[in-house]
Amino acid sequence: MSNNSFAKIEKALLSLENLSQKEIENSLEFLYEEEKRLSKKRRELHLKIDETRKEILLRLKNQKRKVRKEVLENLVKSLLNPILNLPKELLVEDERNPDLTVDVKSLNFEEIENYYNQLREEEALVSFKRRLVQGKIDLLKNWLSLKQTMQEGASDEEFARTLTKLLSEKGF
Repeated sequence: MSNNSFAKIEKALLSLENLSQKEIENSLEFLYEEEKRLSKKRRELHLKIDETRKEILLRLKNQKRKVRKEVLENLVKSLLNPILNLPKELLVEDERNPDLTVDVKSLNFEEIENYYNQLREEEALVSFKRRLVQGKIDLLKNWLSLKQTMQEGASDEEFARTLTKLLSEKGF
């Protein structure tokens, strides 16, 4: 996604009433592609996270010496709630793109733990960005629906029904 295209959509979302139907449709098309990209990246990250987690658990299971308390606590924290460890750069547009071709079996325990944490942070970032894109898609689709209702010369009652339907679908 280019920063310029994304910035145009951000600006457009703040003034929806000034957009033509074609501009909204173009924005939707762009956002759908971005959502697909983020979903694919998220799936790839989940596969690598699962592979890495299995390797960590296998090593812990097979390890004859006692695992340091600190390592175990950090592992449990990262397994239970990656959202607590969201990177500070969350709103930075650039994704870190950790290498998904790493052979986790070739890493020592400290390296695999660090790699696992990188994957979890990236997955949290991608998931967050994906939710933002999905929200923008919903906003544009709903605005387009309302705009079409208004252009069709709908009565105030029809407009209110359309608005109520859209809001109820979103849990309002």
